[in-house]
Amino acid sequence: MWSYYETDHPDCAEGVGACHYRKGDLWKVTNALGQVTETLRYDGAGRPLSIKDANGVITDMEYHPRGWLIARKVRGPDDTTEADDRVTRIDYWPTGLVKRVTQPDGAYTEYGYDAAHRLTSIGDNAGNTITYTLDNAGNRIAEETRDTGGTLRQTLSRVFNQLGQLATQADAGDNPTDYTYDANGNLETVTDALDRQTLNEYDPLDRLVRTLQDVDGIEAETRFEYDALDHLTKVVDPKGLETEYSYNAFGDLLQLDSPDTGTTTYSYDEAGNRTGQVDARGQASTYAYDALNRLTGVAYAGATDQDVSYVYDVTQPGCGPDETYSIGRLTAMEDASGSTRYCYDRFGQMTRKLQVTNGQTFALRYSY
Repeated sequence: MWSYYETDHPDCAEGVGACHYRKGDLWKVTNALGQVTETLRYDGAGRPLSIKDANGVITDMEYHPRGWLIARKVRGPDDTTEADDRVTRIDYWPTGLVKRVTQPDGAYTEYGYDAAHRLTSIGDNAGNTITYTLDNAGNRIAEETRDTGGTLRQTLSRVFNQLGQLATQADAGDNPTDYTYDANGNLETVTDALDRQTLNEYDPLDRLVRTLQDVDGIEAETRFEYDALDHLTKVVDPKGLETEYSYNAFGDLLQLDSPDTGTTTYSYDEAGNRTGQVDARGQASTYAYDALNRLTGVAYAGATDQDVSYVYDVTQPGCGPDETYSIGRLTAMEDASGSTRYCYDRFGQMTRKLQVTNGQTFALRYSY
């Protein structure tokens, strides 16, 4: 559900300047569980400046005069300083292309481009680099990866045909893999460095209907069939064994018939979540979901010791006062062997895991 501001912010000067929000700006988004995300401030161009999530954590955004996002700040406990914020910064070239992304811990990734604004290099703060050599069409015909000491660790070379399709790729040992295509651009053959060829065939709708592996050797053939909606309905493997699939009108898999697993049937709810499964042994399992379509439980008929349950959004016993930011996160799971509880900090990082087995609790702490 969406809610909108019904009036301008009290500090707004009528019709002039920027203010926190204007009448009609998006205010709150409320999900099916009543969890609210709130936009607190906008700039004069209508871009969000501050957003408060369902855990009460505020994220601030800053923008370049040309409208590019330059900083995303997740506030720490002290709103009066940035010292405890998690700030991600983005620098740009004058063209508007991203130049550097700096993570909250100071680590960064840099990007270089040619005069045509095509990516030609990637580097990080440790000194690792990837460089690309491009042809006139922008295809990457060479790629080099170097470590922090400048030592070449990986190299690839590529050849493209006149249609821009990859024709050959070779590694540092000059071991080539060759590709050919049909008139519709479908991959037709792949020939590896040992001269083993795989052949692909397609129907008039460009759907893969046959593969032949090692054409001049074992000739392992696999065939595929489809229905009118392009769903895969049958696979025949090189041994002639058939696996068949059937679907409902929404494209959900209803039945799988396989020589390996036998017949398995499936059922779904109105949201498309799989709610039931019966395997070839007749073993039935059911799946439950919450209003946000998150899996909350798996139950096995006649085998309750195999059941599993999941809990979200609820801060668990054993979590500290700074580990209560649980909304939108898995906080507990339980099965026959015991239970596991999870605690999170305001930045969404798991800070504690509590495992209960045979009545004993084992705690594992994480720091970042």
